[in-house]
Amino acid sequence: MYSEDKYYVYIYLDPRKSGQYKFGDLSFTHEPFYVGKGFGNRDNYHINAALGNHKPVNRHKHFRIKNILDNKLNPIIIRMDEKLLETDALSLEVKTIKSIGRFDLGEGPLLNMTNGGEGSSGFFHTEESKLKMSISTSKSQMGADNPFYGKKHSKDTIDNMKSKLSNLMSGKGNPFYGKKHTQETKNKISSSIRKEYKLINPNGDVFYINGIQEAVDRFDLHPRTLKRFFNAGKIPAPCWKNPCQSKLNTVNWQIFIVNHS
Repeated sequence: MYSEDKYYVYIYLDPRKSGQYKFGDLSFTHEPFYVGKGFGNRDNYHINAALGNHKPVNRHKHFRIKNILDNKLNPIIIRMDEKLLETDALSLEVKTIKSIGRFDLGEGPLLNMTNGGEGSSGFFHTEESKLKMSISTSKSQMGADNPFYGKKHSKDTIDNMKSKLSNLMSGKGNPFYGKKHTQETKNKISSSIRKEYKLINPNGDVFYINGIQEAVDRFDLHPRTLKRFFNAGKIPAPCWKNPCQSKLNTVNWQIFIVNHS
């Protein structure tokens, strides 16, 4: 039998961030980061989306959940109230988001992108309607139609946003918190950023080296002069295709990067 009082409001908590989190009358043992409403298994939808290849609408929420799952944990999901009419669930969702506060507005930890209360549960837009809404939204946010048109963030605002983002990604909030690269991974990273260079001395002898210090030790060349050529992006443009003719330590050497591709 169809029932209209099937809705509920749910909250996602981060299991990595335990503590006492109080927001007015609301109290949690872990940090809340998302509030939603729905019916059936809607509260598990975001986990399934993070496990799949869905293109996220809310990237911050999506990757927070993925980070939690990557740490062999599951988000804590609580239902605030159940057996609600949809209108009541929408009202409770709005009230809850307002009480806890949105992160993007600098009001709290929630990663919600809106104040809630939108849409109709169980309704799905066609691809055509999604495209039309996307175009409409894009046009309404361009040029003079953008509410931030002609404005600039103050230095204090920018510093505040940077600080909040830094705090969000520091400590336990960082997806790599508590992890370490394996030696194999370290070797791969080192290999990917290390360049091999070819040196030719005035006598035509060819040498292959992997860094400044090796050249300094082996050939007694001046490190400061070498750095001008070894630092990424510092080699003059013509030298990417042809060997660089330069006086290194008053001796004419040729130097260029070895291309292994």
